[in-house]
Amino acid sequence: MWVKSKPKTQPRQIRRRALAFATAAALGATAAVVAIAAPVGPVSLASAAPGTPGTPQAPTVIYNEDFENTVSGSMNLLTSYTSASGLSYTADPPWLINCNGVVLNGFSVGNAPNCGVITDRLRTLSRALGQLRGVANPNTNNSLSAYTDNGSGGSADPGANLIQFATTTPITLPAITGKRYLGFSVDGAVDNYNSNPPQYQFYFVNGANTTAVGAPINAGTDPRGSVISIDGRGIRYGTYATNAAVAVTGNQVGLELRNLVGTGGGNDGAVDNITVLDMTRSWTSRSVRRPCSPAGLPRSPSPSRTPPSWGPSRDGTSPTTCPPGSPSPAPRRPLAPTDL
Repeated sequence: MWVKSKPKTQPRQIRRRALAFATAAALGATAAVVAIAAPVGPVSLASAAPGTPGTPQAPTVIYNEDFENTVSGSMNLLTSYTSASGLSYTADPPWLINCNGVVLNGFSVGNAPNCGVITDRLRTLSRALGQLRGVANPNTNNSLSAYTDNGSGGSADPGANLIQFATTTPITLPAITGKRYLGFSVDGAVDNYNSNPPQYQFYFVNGANTTAVGAPINAGTDPRGSVISIDGRGIRYGTYATNAAVAVTGNQVGLELRNLVGTGGGNDGAVDNITVLDMTRSWTSRSVRRPCSPAGLPRSPSPSRTPPSWGPSRDGTSPTTCPPGSPSPAPRRPLAPTDL
């Protein structure tokens, strides 16, 4: 619901555990393993490119939902929207009523089917996200908006930790051998950001099992966000990537986005560009020091694991040799997730 708005790195290095990737900012990652079933339904996705030894690599986008597969100016509930790749989505019932779960843009006419005059606030949130992405006319940008309101300014509590967005069928991933490391990113815009802002938690889904990806994203306080004025309102917006990656085996995965906040007082926000990131090369581009060979000779990679290439040493010596006669470590092999 509407409430009156109130005015309002250097990277850490760890010798044996260092994870970094670049999207909007440098982020660390932790891992868990998810068992994945057979693919369901074709979706055209990209594969990760080879990394650069010793340099954290930007993650590769392998899935993105921008809510643009609709007629501009239309207005739909999430459950009536279909992605360009044919995917459909769902949410828990409270996130489909009371001005929630509406896909619209700034040109959408009238009131949402589950909302009244507060629909104007939903249009404002979509405009903000269009401006975030540098859309030439922010009014054309669609988003998934929610205002936890009865339509006339009264709060409507949705309940805590409920699904605000989820795939109804898994996404088919590019076929690979072994496992990959996946994370999420989302654009978020929040009105009344000083009052119970949304807190988003991403999950990967395998049947009845869900695995959380990183820590919750607080769209009202995350330092990657900033405040702008749209339609005379202070809107806090930003692009937020998870601070973790999950090891996924197999070639399909389901998605969930839960909102941990249960109140209708505040909790007013929109999301856009829900993205799955392949962060595998962000892991393998980091490296772990290995001891020097005697007499300064290059140390061979372990016979049980052949790294793609050598990374530079922390002390600036050659990536393939140690200082002659020196026992100090120099060459480093890429950090594999199994090193954690």
